Amino acid sequence: MKAVVISEPGDSNVLKIVDRPIPTADNENSVIKIHAFGIHGYEALTREGLSPDVVFPRVIVVEITAVLAIDIATVAAVIIVIILLFLIMWFPLSYI
Repeated sequence: MKAVVISEPGDSNVLKIVDRPIPTADNENSVIKIHAFGIHGYEALTREGLSPDVVFPRVIVVEITAVLAIDIATVAAVIIVIILLFLIMWFPLSYI
């Protein structure tokens, strides 16, 4: 995957597009497929070195348009939860 990385504070020339391994989803982490992103004002401050708690190198991404990449089993589980919530809302005690 491609990522925009800042390795040191500076002007826009410190923004580098690099290849990173595609992460995998697990029980604690999701994976999203980013379609578009924007650089937020806070990220511009980070790039300039004005965010004292930031550690470099840093992948920047705050504003994104993305799709959650999930497998069919997860989709089925989400559908079941939605159906159960619908039943609970519209038919009290229907889940017993």
